Amino acid sequence: MATTGSSFNRKTKSGNAPAASFSLTGGRQKAAVTFVKAFPDATYIVTCQAITGTNKNYLPKPESKTASGFTINLNSAAISGLVEVSWQAEVSGE
Repeated sequence: MATTGSSFNRKTKSGNAPAASFSLTGGRQKAAVTFVKAFPDATYIVTCQAITGTNKNYLPKPESKTASGFTINLNSAAISGLVEVSWQAEVSGE
C-alpha cells in the first residue's frame, strides 16, 4: 500500500505512513511512499519518526529513494504498538 504526502512547496514534502500501510518484506516491515508531485531527482533528504501507542521504539529509515518517492524500512519484523511513521523530505542545500 502506498502512502502519499502533501507538498508545502517544491522543496519540501511531508506525510504519514499509517501502521496499516506496512507489510513484511525481506524480514522487515516496509511501506512505500509516493509523492503527489515528484522532485526533480533523488538527491533530497528524508527524516522519519515512528509514533507509537506504547513505549516500543522503532528506528525507521528511508531507502530506495527515487524522484517520485521512497520506501520506509521500520527495521523490525513486527509493528506492535506502531501508530504511524511521520516523514519529511526536502531538497538539500537550501
